[in-house]
Amino acid sequence: MLTPGDLAGRACRGAAVGLRLGIPIYADPDLHPATWTGVEGAPAGTAVIVNPDTGPGRFRDARYAARVVRLHERGHVVYGYVDTAYGTRARTAIAADIVRHQGWFGIDGIFFDQVPGGADHLAQYADVAGIARARGLGVAFNMGQASVDPRYGELADILAVFEGPGSAHAAASFPDWMHLPGRRAHLWHLVFGVPGERAMGDALARAASGPCEIVFVTDGLGPNPWRRLPTYWERELALIGDARRSEDP
Repeated sequence: MLTPGDLAGRACRGAAVGLRLGIPIYADPDLHPATWTGVEGAPAGTAVIVNPDTGPGRFRDARYAARVVRLHERGHVVYGYVDTAYGTRARTAIAADIVRHQGWFGIDGIFFDQVPGGADHLAQYADVAGIARARGLGVAFNMGQASVDPRYGELADILAVFEGPGSAHAAASFPDWMHLPGRRAHLWHLVFGVPGERAMGDALARAASGPCEIVFVTDGLGPNPWRRLPTYWERELALIGDARRSEDP
């Protein structure tokens, strides 16, 4: 079995080789088959979040299980979505979601959403991260913003430090500790509502200087901008591929 460190390495091998994709795929496989097919065709090592029903759901959905198999066949790293409600959700409910995701879908890691990022919750999130790690799973925390105690970087393999519209991404700034070469966790930006290829390219450039190693930019909007791939999907793939090739030794 891969270790959590292996998982992070597969999802991205650091800024020295450019950006890598990390994609939430919050879409029903029957209603949005093109989304799943497109993500399956992304470069190997892409981090993919699966979210059957704001978590694993109440039963094993064979459609999602089959899609996770296909994602693994393409060399992707699959994270199961678990809501933590900014520290208010019960530990038992979080633990149950972790067990279901692993048992039903064979995911590689857990994407803990709605993480507050403040020092007063560190012990709580060390605990839930420990539950995942005890099962051999990688850990990603989604704060969605840059006000994060740096000690969270010791608990997780990946920190999602931006989730929001392109306009907010253009104005965002990130603390000095996120720029340090010795930091442990990889950083992830999730940017929606970005219209057109030029704006998408600008968002990728901002992410890379953020700094950021894992990214997804989309023109999706609404309460769920992650249900489809952007209209400029092929161009985004090309730009990320070009960035990686240009930095290869």
